[in-house]
Amino acid sequence: ARSHHKQFAQATDFLGWSLATDGARTIVGAAREGSVDDPAGASNPAPSSGAAYVYRNVGTTLVYEGFLKAPNPQGTVGAEDGDVFGWAVAIAGDVAVVAAPFEDGGLADDLGDESVTDAGAVYVFRRVDGATGPSWEFAQYLKSPAPTPRGYFGWAVATDGEVIAVGAYNESARDGAG
Repeated sequence: ARSHHKQFAQATDFLGWSLATDGARTIVGAAREGSVDDPAGASNPAPSSGAAYVYRNVGTTLVYEGFLKAPNPQGTVGAEDGDVFGWAVAIAGDVAVVAAPFEDGGLADDLGDESVTDAGAVYVFRRVDGATGPSWEFAQYLKSPAPTPRGYFGWAVATDGEVIAVGAYNESARDGAG
């Protein structure tokens, strides 16, 4: 592991837009970061797709542990211009939650469904210990049970590591949602 500072940061990355810690780890959102999969890359082929960085807290130092992107950053659900993955973040133990409230999509089990404009989505990642050290792997894609246009599911997120709470800024109120 190494200490990490965003290389080639651009003012439009919004590094630090969101931030959460559980005491052992810190997650930092960069809601307008535009790379496809390289945090140090100078190319930004997916403007405002967003990213998140995970750090392990060691004393007063943050040690870089992972770079998170939506699992399909080539312009389908999760990384289109304006999805702003990293708008809201949460972390608890080995679970990291990253929201993209401007993501287009309808069905929770279909990463390719872009039928509802700005419905929003939440991505769950799990920390896995591997032979070369820890890594963060995509685990789950969460959508509103009834996505609405400009519902912004993922406006806010929280987790205790087992339960995930998601806010939807503009979703129609029904059954306690909204």
